Amino acid sequence: MATDEHRPDEHKSHEHKSLDQAIERLGQALDRLEASALRRAEGARTAAIAEEAAGLLRQDRAQLATDLDRALVRVSQLEEACSGASRRVDQAIGSVRTLLARAGREES
Repeated sequence: MATDEHRPDEHKSHEHKSLDQAIERLGQALDRLEASALRRAEGARTAAIAEEAAGLLRQDRAQLATDLDRALVRVSQLEEACSGASRRVDQAIGSVRTLLARAGREES
C-alpha cells in the first residue's frame, strides 16, 4: 500500500515535469518568434535603405540627363561657332590670296 501512497506524488511530479517541458517549449517558441521578428525588422530596414539609395540614384540620373542635355546643346553651339570661324578664315585666306595675286601682277 505504500506504493499507492507514492503514486499521487509521482503523478504530481509527472505533471510538474510536463508543465516544465511545456514552459521550456513555449520559451523556445518565443525565442524563435523573436528571432524571426528581428530578421523581418532587419529586412524592412534593409529594404528602406535600398529604396532610399534607389531614390538617390534616380535623382542622380535625372541630374545627369539634364547635364548631358546642356552639354549637347553647348557642343552644338561650339560646332556652329567653329564652322562659322572656319568659313571666315577661309574667306580671309581667299582675300589674302587675291590681294597677293594682284600685287604679284602689278609688280610684273
